[in-house]
Amino acid sequence: YCGTNAGLLKVDSKGNTSISKLPNESQIYSMTIDSLENIWVGSADGLFHYNLEKDLFSLVQFSNSFGSININFLALEEGDKLFIGTNDGLFKLDVNAYYKSDQVRVIQYTKFEGLSSSETNQGAVFSDGTTLWFGTTSGAIEFNTALESTAKQQPYLEISDVQLFLGE
Repeated sequence: YCGTNAGLLKVDSKGNTSISKLPNESQIYSMTIDSLENIWVGSADGLFHYNLEKDLFSLVQFSNSFGSININFLALEEGDKLFIGTNDGLFKLDVNAYYKSDQVRVIQYTKFEGLSSSETNQGAVFSDGTTLWFGTTSGAIEFNTALESTAKQQPYLEISDVQLFLGE
């Protein structure tokens, strides 16, 4: 399989080729194959799951933000964690939950979670199984996929001045 401007190109053992087009004939930017041999495709129009048996693309709606539509890279970790690089941060999708119950469970990582930039670079990703390296507009980031911060802190708020009706 190969991702192209025209869609997903398949070449069989006899050299025959076929193309499966994404909805909206979107350009493929990235792809990865999971443990069930299904293909995840990232494009300018979002994240798609390709079912080989049905020859069918399904749009996977994992975020409502406009910046997350453009998928810059995909990386699969431990067979069930799909990392999705977007223009609105890094997302981690639980692949097992998607297959078991059609639920889209994601965790989003942005500047608020410690990334130096929320905008990832297209195709700039490397994984060694426990560490995900990826590029952003502010440089490379090393992300330990085994560690996950679940502690949420309330923000500290200090009001230093109040202006009422345009007066002090």
